[in-house]
Amino acid sequence: MDFQFTTAFLLAAPLLATLKIILQFFLAMRLQKQRLVEMVKGKHVLQTMLESIDRPTTSIRVSIHFYPCILPIHEPQISSKGGSKGLGKAIAAQLVSAGANVTLFARGVDSLIAAQKELSALNKTVTVHYVSADLSNLDAVVAAVRATTQKMGKVDWLIANAGSAVPGFVAEQLEKGSAQDAMMTQNYFSAVNVVRAIFTVAKSTAETKKLAVGERTWAISGLSMAAQEEVPSKIVLVGSIASSLSFIGYSAYAASKFAQRGYGDALRSELKPLGIDVHVYHPANMDTPGFVVEAETKPEITAQIEGAASTLSAEDAAKALLAGIVNKRYLISNDVVGELTRIVANGGAPRPNPFTEAIAAPVLSLAMSGWSLLADMEVRDFFKKATKQKIATDEKKKT
Repeated sequence: MDFQFTTAFLLAAPLLATLKIILQFFLAMRLQKQRLVEMVKGKHVLQTMLESIDRPTTSIRVSIHFYPCILPIHEPQISSKGGSKGLGKAIAAQLVSAGANVTLFARGVDSLIAAQKELSALNKTVTVHYVSADLSNLDAVVAAVRATTQKMGKVDWLIANAGSAVPGFVAEQLEKGSAQDAMMTQNYFSAVNVVRAIFTVAKSTAETKKLAVGERTWAISGLSMAAQEEVPSKIVLVGSIASSLSFIGYSAYAASKFAQRGYGDALRSELKPLGIDVHVYHPANMDTPGFVVEAETKPEITAQIEGAASTLSAEDAAKALLAGIVNKRYLISNDVVGELTRIVANGGAPRPNPFTEAIAAPVLSLAMSGWSLLADMEVRDFFKKATKQKIATDEKKKT
């Protein structure tokens, strides 16, 4: 009897732990608007956006999602990159409604003007500012951040919301300037450049102040005490579920998102002693203009593995991100599959439920292994069928 009980417990515990994780996830992803208001009212948020940025001059169809934006929080001001459309604008709308002053960074002036007008109508008591800048150009981003801080004051939150997807096979993306290059520029360097610009401006601003004699520089951060005061209290990088899971068709896209995740992990560790919070968002498919374009250019086998994936509205995705920030999560997901994938690929990052996740590990590891095997089988079967069809077509042509 004891053996049977022990066996039943060992089998049931991981399943119960998984159910608990799912329940806790749904509770954590409910945005508590009052808590958000308390955190951002009067602050300055900088948010970057990608959708308003012109597409690269290549023959590839690019799915443009969002660029990160920086928003200073004065009554908090928040800067949001990639905020003129889709997720970027949805995030900015939630922040403006909560009382944050927002600065939008993107390249397309017309879409920025339209976004500013729409967002300003949501809350007459806050300021919505915008700056047109090429986020792939570090010098231009530094100049834009400097101009923003001079006009709006210190950036309290930085939300780097850049992202675009160009699915395709590796052998079809070989040329210089192809998706392999474009994805790193749009998904990785556009976000990193904004963070670099923030630190550059913080250090130069500190140099203009009178520093106390003997003031030391922190060995970990490389920032003086005065410079630390100029750095945002929160830095948010918007990645993708592809930041932790990749398969055929996503070599260029996933590589850029994995790089962003690695950057975020190191940044979190580096800034932790300074009391600066770093968050990385791993959203699944969202119902945005960029996702529509991505779906049109996606290889058949890639779409087949994904299946009939459901999409989340930009508004709900924005709420999930902000709920994760409010609940102090480092890695933030917006659906159950993304959350379970996050647990398996968490690595050395902080876990919200370490004990429960450890108990659920056997079930989740087996599930991921099973998915991997099925995906590999689909790839093999797909190319076998494609080869047979090609042979049959060639034989018909000969006859």
